[in-house]
Amino acid sequence: MGTELKTIVETWKALQPFLGVDKCVDCECLQAGLTELVMALEALPAEPERDKLLTAVRQAQDLSKLHGCLGCDPCEPADILVSFYQARDAASEDERSCCGPSCADESSVAPGTPERK
Repeated sequence: MGTELKTIVETWKALQPFLGVDKCVDCECLQAGLTELVMALEALPAEPERDKLLTAVRQAQDLSKLHGCLGCDPCEPADILVSFYQARDAASEDERSCCGPSCADESSVAPGTPERK
């Protein structure tokens, strides 16, 4: 399982308990989190695990009775969504900061490239 799919699965599991909380289930905070998960899943290549999760999250989404944020403090679904963004951003930063394992050990230096010291 890829890092991004793993992050989405963890976020989905964390949001699930709030689907049974009356004040949360129709709140824009929780529904926005579910929408973010759907968009993140749709951006991944199709595979059975991703497709199954996408179906489950879509089934939990219900924007028909959506109400605005109630100002709960703390707002657990919003906190979970922030953690999702942070994990996703950190993973993206890690991918951009290195060109791969060869960077660390210089095992694949192009011919004619001066050695690093």
